[in-house]
Amino acid sequence: YCHVWETSQGEARQLSKLGDGRPDEVNDVAFHCKQPILASVTEQGVGKIWDMAHQMELRNLPKHPESIYGVSFLGTQAEHQYFVATASFDLKVRLFDMRESKEIFTLTRHAAKAVGTHLIGDGEKGLIGIDFHPEKQILASAGDDGKVVLTDLRMLSGQLDGRVLREFDVQKLPGHEQTEIKRISFAPSGCKLAAGSTKGAFVWDFGQKNVDLADPSSVVEPCQLNVHKATVFDVAWGDTDPEFLVLGSH
Repeated sequence: YCHVWETSQGEARQLSKLGDGRPDEVNDVAFHCKQPILASVTEQGVGKIWDMAHQMELRNLPKHPESIYGVSFLGTQAEHQYFVATASFDLKVRLFDMRESKEIFTLTRHAAKAVGTHLIGDGEKGLIGIDFHPEKQILASAGDDGKVVLTDLRMLSGQLDGRVLREFDVQKLPGHEQTEIKRISFAPSGCKLAAGSTKGAFVWDFGQKNVDLADPSSVVEPCQLNVHKATVFDVAWGDTDPEFLVLGSH
């Protein structure tokens, strides 16, 4: 279930409980930034869109073949306001048009081996982290393969670009050969990206040197935060100046 709480009066009051009662585990939820809509994804590969104004199910996304661990709405600009992205343990990021519950784009970059023109996942690692920055129109995804992938999701001639801008692989860093990335989060400015992992947290800063993410020759080294002894599973930025980053660990 998703439990909905109201906190405006200085205390928490439960408003409703969203779900159909079937045994399952909710792995992630996300609110739309402008509309009263909630997305939830589960261990059994179920994605749902909820109408929060009426506390009811609005859409049921096509069932995924593996568990879904991440979900993110794609902002408010033009067609993006109708799009929602999921990150699944089958190593794919899927984009859906909520109006028709239709899959419109699939990203298969993670943990894949090139065989001719095909990409075949190794089946050993899961995809967990996902976040979208509405102004930059960049989707970030990350997983147990140690990779963070930035994908350009601008609309070009009515179609999603879908070009991979940059791939960061923390397993290439000294001492991180087995490090797995968990959840990720863009700073409100879009100039920084944070990632939790099985070995601390990482922050990439794209703003200090006006980095061109589309230029592979521009190097962006992460800042490593090694204050936790266990896995940092989630990260979140405060919408403040200066920007605050919160890490949640096991």
